[in-house]
Formats: sequence, C-alpha cells, structure tokens
Amino acid sequence: MDSQCLNKSRQKTENPFQHNEYIDSVIIKQPNQIIPGGFQEGYFECCSSLKEVTLPETITRIGGGAFYSCFKLTQINIPNSVAIIEPGAFEGCSSLTNVIIPISVSFIND
Repeated sequence: MDSQCLNKSRQKTENPFQHNEYIDSVIIKQPNQIIPGGFQEGYFECCSSLKEVTLPETITRIGGGAFYSCFKLTQINIPNSVAIIEPGAFEGCSSLTNVIIPISVSFIND
C-alpha cells in the first residue's frame, strides 16, 4: 500500500468502499441510489484487496482516481454506457493487464 493510502486510511469517510482493505470483488447493479451518473473521484481509492469490478450499464463516467492505488485490480468490465474516463481513474493499478474500452468512450483524460 502506498504512503498516501496509509495516511488517508486514518481519515474517516462516508464512502464504504474508499480505503476498504477487505473487499476483493464488487458487482454494482443499481448505482443510481449511490452514484448518480458515475463514480465520483476516488470512489474505490486504496482498496488494497480489490481484484475484480463489474460496473452497471447505467453509469456514464468513471471519475478521476476512482480506482487509485487498487494495485491488485486485475479485471474491470467497463460497460458500453461509459462515455468519459477522467484523469488517473486507474492510476496505480499495476496488476490491471487487460482493459477493454468500449467504443462509447469518447473522452479519456490522462
């Protein structure tokens, strides 16, 4: 875990996923209740055990740093509804080896 994650993990957050070192897989079926339109910045930030994420067909963007430092993340299913991937969305995801970016993505900011 990088030093930013260690320092931030001591801070309280309302987001149940951020800095959660116990979850290894996430399937989100109805994001509109918790993430209207897309994932906010740092939504899954520093989830050190997260390996796989399945996103629903209703999100339109992946926020900056959404998966920051999820270094065990190997697989993510980006749905066709995503149009925007914001800066650093997958920064520090060193185990992410294969990502299929759907044709619907019109903007990737790095």
